[in-house]
Amino acid sequence: MTSANRSFRVGTTGMTLRDLVALRKLEYSKLKSVQCPLLKEDVLFNNQGFRHLTHDGRGHLRSATVQKMRLNLLTDVCEVIKKADALGAPDRIVPARHPENRLAKEVCYHELYYRFHSRKAVAVILRRIGGGQLHFYSVRYVKKAKTPKKAT
Repeated sequence: MTSANRSFRVGTTGMTLRDLVALRKLEYSKLKSVQCPLLKEDVLFNNQGFRHLTHDGRGHLRSATVQKMRLNLLTDVCEVIKKADALGAPDRIVPARHPENRLAKEVCYHELYYRFHSRKAVAVILRRIGGGQLHFYSVRYVKKAKTPKKAT
């Protein structure tokens, strides 16, 4: 574990959301890039990735509960990128002319999954805009697949 990752793992219970955001932002600013063996590429950490932890894709503020969950999962991002053993849903590509796409360039998303021993699986979302560098975009718990209900 690198020193940047070790300093992430401080107790955050009882912290205000504002303090948690400040702490994670400081630690996030120390991250530059990490090698992803699964995609055979470096993943950069930029301000867009951090902003997406607290805001949704349309720029609206996320609820405090969701912000705290994502900010606390930030401690696991480098490990997930390095140890991911599976890609999630098929890569999502948003064409440049799609109504959702305000960037006017093709955007490609990748999901990396990793299950920690005693915890839920974590997904890290990576994004590439046009022909640019792959960068961290978000982190979340992996939702359980719905099991079909038995017919009665």
